[in-house]
Amino acid sequence: MSHKLTTQKLVSMSVAALTGAGLCALFTMVLFVTGALAA
Repeated sequence: MSHKLTTQKLVSMSVAALTGAGLCALFTMVLFVTGALAA
């Protein structure tokens, strides 16, 4: 039970970290494209 709970928490944290990194990369890409179009 405890091991399963720990694994679930680890997976949840990993998913949250990947989502955050993905959003950050997407935001940076959008800013880069906007700057390229504006220039």
